[in-house]
Amino acid sequence: MPLPLYALLALALFRSAWQAPASVVIGYGPDPPFFVWSLGWFPFALTHALDPLVSTYLDYPAGINLMGSTSAPLLGLVFGPVTAGWGPLVAYNLAISASLALSAWCAFLLCSRLVRSRVAGAIAGLIYGFSPFMVGHSLGHPHLVAAVFPPLLFLVLHDLVTRPQRHPLRTGALLGLIAAAQFYLSEEVLAMEAVAVLLGVAVGAALFPMEWRRRLIDAVRPLAVGLALGAALVAAPLGVQFFGAQHVVRAVNPSGFYVSDLLGFIVPTHLTWLSPLGAAQLSDRFTGNPAEWGSYVGVPLLGLAVWVSVRQWRRPLIRFVALLGLLLALLSLGPTLHLGGMVTMMPTVVLGFAILLARRHIRMLPVLLALVGSWVALAVAPVVSDILPARLMLLVFLLLAILMAVLIDSTRWKIRRQRIGVIVATAAALLALVPATAIPTTPVAVPGFFQGALESRIQPGNVVLVAPYAYAWDDVAMIWQSASGMWFRMPEGYGTVPGPSLNA
Repeated sequence: MPLPLYALLALALFRSAWQAPASVVIGYGPDPPFFVWSLGWFPFALTHALDPLVSTYLDYPAGINLMGSTSAPLLGLVFGPVTAGWGPLVAYNLAISASLALSAWCAFLLCSRLVRSRVAGAIAGLIYGFSPFMVGHSLGHPHLVAAVFPPLLFLVLHDLVTRPQRHPLRTGALLGLIAAAQFYLSEEVLAMEAVAVLLGVAVGAALFPMEWRRRLIDAVRPLAVGLALGAALVAAPLGVQFFGAQHVVRAVNPSGFYVSDLLGFIVPTHLTWLSPLGAAQLSDRFTGNPAEWGSYVGVPLLGLAVWVSVRQWRRPLIRFVALLGLLLALLSLGPTLHLGGMVTMMPTVVLGFAILLARRHIRMLPVLLALVGSWVALAVAPVVSDILPARLMLLVFLLLAILMAVLIDSTRWKIRRQRIGVIVATAAALLALVPATAIPTTPVAVPGFFQGALESRIQPGNVVLVAPYAYAWDDVAMIWQSASGMWFRMPEGYGTVPGPSLNA
């Protein structure tokens, strides 16, 4: 089974952290301390009968609405036993490492259903689970690298539209459970999946107009069940998020900053092993930050994706996956094109129109309308505009993995020339994606005072001002608070709160 292999690769990738997992965190910046805090908070809140979604243990007395701060409650629950036994730092490092391996494995499960070759499925899992997107976001975004649900959602939806549904209620319930679990892990990824599903409907209408209509009619019942169940499971937290204490009512990030640069698809960053100095210097000019520069696909993989799409265009799966992947990649470019870090005034949809209209034998009206609608929604629509466009590359890598699985599976291995060509091309594609040998880590020294001494001096739940003051760019005190078992409250912290800066 590939899962042990993926786990070993994840441990090797983060080996510097696992040399001392209780005294370092994978990544850097303000986000790891926030998630270390979250991993400690949710088990603590549930075991002490506190509201897990609104906490006054940060930014006391107003507190913080954790539903607006990407706190990933599901991670806190899953890794709660690790937090209780070995502390939140170990839990955080394990969450990052395990997420890459499990995400790769879920992609393997998906592709093993779509193709016959398990080797093809295993390689597809590598492309998805260890993509530049995943490596970049491992620097501080466990809610994004725990990307186990997109492959599972694709698998269920694929079965829904390609196979007669003997148990529509069961399928609908499964969809609702996946959506709810994704909600408690990352609302942003759930919103991205919703955008992808709507685009997928438009793509299906363009490619298979008559058959698609019948398939959608058959899918109405399970989809309605899934929507109803999912809504019931997330209604209360959504109420807290939009109407509860300290709720935020506007987009947190600008829509045109965290986007895929047009050159980013072929220019590696310093998080990639094969990254010439000139390429790294160019990628350093991209807007955003290294964690968000996850659009690098590489020339070999990009070429193989185009090749298999052209050569096997008659296959329905290839047509659907290739066109949907193209649309999501276009949307990841943001409102206007970025070229080598330079922000142009050219709307992304113009490039999309130019590419899509070249395929004249496809009914493009549904696709063009869906592209324009999604482009506008990502810029101005409530909730959807909170999606950072660059993060749509998570789904693009899943679709690229499917294309590669089909390519490898359809290769005629008895033909020597074809066999050698595919092996060499696949090796080149994987080599271009190999991560840098040293993933950054940050040492964390928890003062002894927070590991027992404070219990004789401070009453549980007392308010303590900790120095250095915890804010957006120096929030290590949140790790100390989490390491203490949430013994005290703080009038400080890093999180999303109402106000001009949106930061506590």
